[in-house]
Amino acid sequence: MKQLEAKIDSSDKMKLIDEVESIKHRLVVLEKIITDKGYEVNEEINKLKG
Repeated sequence: MKQLEAKIDSSDKMKLIDEVESIKHRLVVLEKIITDKGYEVNEEINKLKG
């Protein structure tokens, strides 16, 4: 990891940190959608239709 840190400048490091934070936020949103009971019911209805 130290080798990687040595090869990137602080600007690139900040971009990577921002991107990771964005991905974490998107993951939380997706987890909420997937665990939502309404979503599960909708999926079951779609399975029965198809």
